Amino acid sequence: MILNYKNKLHLIASSAFLLFLLTCNNPVAFRPMQEPSGESGSLIISINSDGSKALVPDLDMNPAGYTISGNGPNGSSFSESTATSP
Repeated sequence: MILNYKNKLHLIASSAFLLFLLTCNNPVAFRPMQEPSGESGSLIISINSDGSKALVPDLDMNPAGYTISGNGPNGSSFSESTATSP
């Protein structure tokens, strides 16, 4: 295989990029998932319409309620519902 200038440049760039990927400190890669610590946290969600604009028909378009839910690791989940709009 004859390496011309373009092939040499490609080989050098690819090697440099691979070396960079292998030596950078990535906090996610190559680490096993940690077990939950048993501690709980909190989540605050604010739903408002400040600064929003919309074209609406002549009927009431206010939501009757909201449901926010999510899934987490090890089968954990949460769900929060409101009966009336905020």
